[in-house]
Amino acid sequence: MLKDESLRDLKKIFFQSLQYFTSLIIVRFITALNSIYLARFLLSEKFGIYSLINQLINLLTFFMGFGIPTIITKFIAQTKNEKKILEKTYGTAQVLIILISSFIIFIYFFISIPLAYNIYQKPFLLKYFRLIIFLLFFITFNNFWTGVLQGLKAIKHISLITGIYNLVSFPLIFIFAHRYELVGAIIALTLANLLGVILFLITIKKFDLLKTAFQLPIVKNIINLSFPTFLSGLVMVPALWLINTKLAIVKNFSEVAYFNITNTFFQFLLFIPIAIGMPLTPTIAEEVNNLEKIKFFLSKIINYLNFLFLFLLILIFSFSSKIIFLIFGKDYLPAIKAFLFVIGSIIPASIGYIFGYYLTGTGKMWLATFFNGLWFFLLVGVFFLFNYKWGALGAGISFYIAYFFQAFLMIIYFRNLLKKPLFILKILILNLIVIIIFYKLL
Repeated sequence: MLKDESLRDLKKIFFQSLQYFTSLIIVRFITALNSIYLARFLLSEKFGIYSLINQLINLLTFFMGFGIPTIITKFIAQTKNEKKILEKTYGTAQVLIILISSFIIFIYFFISIPLAYNIYQKPFLLKYFRLIIFLLFFITFNNFWTGVLQGLKAIKHISLITGIYNLVSFPLIFIFAHRYELVGAIIALTLANLLGVILFLITIKKFDLLKTAFQLPIVKNIINLSFPTFLSGLVMVPALWLINTKLAIVKNFSEVAYFNITNTFFQFLLFIPIAIGMPLTPTIAEEVNNLEKIKFFLSKIINYLNFLFLFLLILIFSFSSKIIFLIFGKDYLPAIKAFLFVIGSIIPASIGYIFGYYLTGTGKMWLATFFNGLWFFLLVGVFFLFNYKWGALGAGISFYIAYFFQAFLMIIYFRNLLKKPLFILKILILNLIVIIIFYKLL
């Protein structure tokens, strides 16, 4: 009986994932299309600068969110049947994220000068650093409202909104970047995310949640969970920014571009576990006391993802040189070896993501911080100690090492939550063997 119920719930998760999957594949496709166009149009040097700015945006929006967009899903999922508590929770979280975002932007405005002049030693970067300020606000609020709607399991609304404003971004980038290059690309992304803000506001209004509140007890509850969530991300988000910065300073912007076109492919594949996580997190939050059902979910989902990605990796690796040449052009062929390691990281990364959704759904964010911290120190430590001289290849190898050992230790630690942990470990080792074989064949 329990197994039948678990199967029904698992099908529901995959069905809801499929809804989000449709929009997410559009989002990832458009994001990749934007990167491909800019990589070809701007060429490796300027595209490297664009990639660096993107990493800075990711870093700053993370600080502005302070973990709230992630944990608000759990709070909304647990209070959605109690209207008054739901309204107070939403209202308090909204005020909190506005205050934190404004404070971070205020600090960043002054830090941007030494960032451009002293750290990168490229004064011309300052105009780009200042130009992204409105974009930072819009992305932060879109992330927050995505978390709210995820908690309400309004997956269709998220899918529609994210699909629309990301679709709009490509023609905007094509028009503005063609005329104003990097400045135009930033303006285009700002306008696209502004459209997202408008659409989210209209949707949230339909749920009758646009109310202002600031309840101190709720603030404490949010901070108690968002702070470890923030720390969990703090040991991950700066990693890629640090690596890109090191590549830009020690090597050149072209090496930054080589590493980031490989990351474009990685992020595209990552939409699959992310789509599954959209309904999985609130489902685990609701079933937190039903350990057997959670074990069933985790084992099935990880196994399905491992087989799917193993098949895709062999297919992609077989045509890796042609893929890079046809999509980005011959100028980016030096990225081929880094490509193998970054793309190969998708299997251990997806394992880590699924366990991450479990930890978020159960509120075990300090444990998530530990595993994310392990990933950070492996990635940055290996890169800075041994591999930064190799440029993009060194970054790719470090990227894989970090995800591999994170996934390996997670499987060991959560072995009691899995039906066949040894089998998953074998797939992980097989993934490494496949990468090495194709690396030798190049």
